[in-house]
Amino acid sequence: MKRFISLLLVVVMLATCGLTVCATEYAYSIGHNFGNTILFDDYEGDFTPNVKYAAKIYGMMGYDSYQSFDPTYTYLQGQNPGGQDRLGSSVVFLNGHGSSNSIVFGNKTNNEPAYRCGVHRDYDFAPSTEDYIYTGLKDRDLSNTKLISFFCCNSATTSPNLCSVAIDRGATCSIGFTNNIQSRTTDGQKWIETFHNYLYNGSTVQNAASLASISVPKNEVGNHIKIYGDRTITLTLNSTRTMNENETESLAAEFLEIIESSKDTDCPIDIDTSLITISDCKDKYFDFAMTEQGEYIDLESVIDCYSDVIDVMNEINPEFSVEDYKVFANEYAEGTGDGIINVTYFIEDIMTSYTTVFIVSAGEIRCVSHPNQFKSVNAVQKSMLNIRAKLFETSQTATQNVMTTAIENMSEDEKLVSTSTSYYYDFDTDTLYQVIHSVYELADLGVYSAHSVEVEVA
Repeated sequence: MKRFISLLLVVVMLATCGLTVCATEYAYSIGHNFGNTILFDDYEGDFTPNVKYAAKIYGMMGYDSYQSFDPTYTYLQGQNPGGQDRLGSSVVFLNGHGSSNSIVFGNKTNNEPAYRCGVHRDYDFAPSTEDYIYTGLKDRDLSNTKLISFFCCNSATTSPNLCSVAIDRGATCSIGFTNNIQSRTTDGQKWIETFHNYLYNGSTVQNAASLASISVPKNEVGNHIKIYGDRTITLTLNSTRTMNENETESLAAEFLEIIESSKDTDCPIDIDTSLITISDCKDKYFDFAMTEQGEYIDLESVIDCYSDVIDVMNEINPEFSVEDYKVFANEYAEGTGDGIINVTYFIEDIMTSYTTVFIVSAGEIRCVSHPNQFKSVNAVQKSMLNIRAKLFETSQTATQNVMTTAIENMSEDEKLVSTSTSYYYDFDTDTLYQVIHSVYELADLGVYSAHSVEVEVA
């Protein structure tokens, strides 16, 4: 009898250990340094800082967290230590050049063939015309994946796309983008870091995206994000702090609670809230279906759609005038009524740093963030800024120099697709910039990357 009990205890212990192993959850963060290719900024083609930060946060949350800067196609097609598809791990963060079809890693001209790889929305394949090998989502089991993020240009355009296929393969939630994004610029990196900070603090994926856009309003990442699947999922495992949406009355309360709690913990929150005021909005509504999304529109032309937004703006800014503003709306998932609205002050066609961010949940405006003080610009100042921009535009010297540098630095991998210029005025520094936008295609793969360079206007 004693021998039987001892044997039973051994079996129970083995089963318990087995359960412990199975309970381990894995996170993978993957991105490549493509080098200093199109323009001259240090962050130009380097996705590794975002990968390092994501991997750090997932590790702090309790995941068995891995990072890879030079994945091979066998790595992408492989398994994690738990015997699951590596891309089917609990959390997967992919950051690179991409499209709705694929996201790629590795340089065609600089890397060995094994490193010229990517993730495709379909099945494993190697195109006969290109020496890149793709790991197909349709050959992967994502049923254990909580969140898989495709931080690349156009990953959520068309249908099907990388995100929708990931959900079809079993992922609970997936993130993508409906336009060219710049995840490596200062603002892009800050948005991604802030997004992960909120995930660490227990926010849902949707709330983390909204709060990151409040904290970093000048970015393209939050403006074009789409969230597939369950937007209310959290990634919390053994974090020192968890959030329950039902315990807070609004996103404003969650935002302020997270900031307050971060003062007394070692969490990585690093957000300057000194110039931001968070306000609740009662009985204010917005219908995303009533207006265009994904681009800035003159507020004066869509007054009826934005009537409640205008009411709030009048309350928080006594100098508010619809003809001076443009609006940008982004619904996270079609028909849900969840998303953000940016209301930005323009001086004719010059975008400024004065942006108010509205967060909408199920069609109800839940809260609004805005700078504490609006720095008004009189008619003379407006005229001078426009004259400076027009004179600078006429000279074209800076633009020509930048584009010459771009063309000279292009490798065989890259093809410049388009360029455009705009202007941006920073109230805090009283500085006017010409912003040069460029989009290029990588190695004729149909994957794209966007870049912006700010040139100070003297």
